[in-house]
Amino acid sequence: MTKDLTSIVKTVYFVSLTHLHKTQLMPVAKKTTSATTRKRRTRKAPVKQVKTVETNVRPSTLLKSTDYLNDIKIRWSIHTYEVNALVNDIKWSYNQVSNYVIKVYQAEFVK
Repeated sequence: MTKDLTSIVKTVYFVSLTHLHKTQLMPVAKKTTSATTRKRRTRKAPVKQVKTVETNVRPSTLLKSTDYLNDIKIRWSIHTYEVNALVNDIKWSYNQVSNYVIKVYQAEFVK
């Protein structure tokens, strides 16, 4: 008797679910067909690679070797002038400060 009861309950449950399923769903929009057909994409033609051939050609120089030598001489003379000016500035600074340093040293440490 229990088997009959369980089978009846299962049947009623199944029927109620299918009925509920059919009545409770939202309406679905039907697919409409359009008069125009869908445009298909076409493949673009592949771009052909152009091979470049590199040649090892020495570029022409605008300056001659004598120009380079003259440039080096000018740069060296500028360098020696600047170094001499630096040495003269250091000597001048030493002469300006040395008298003051000697006076302060004697005032503080030699009494």
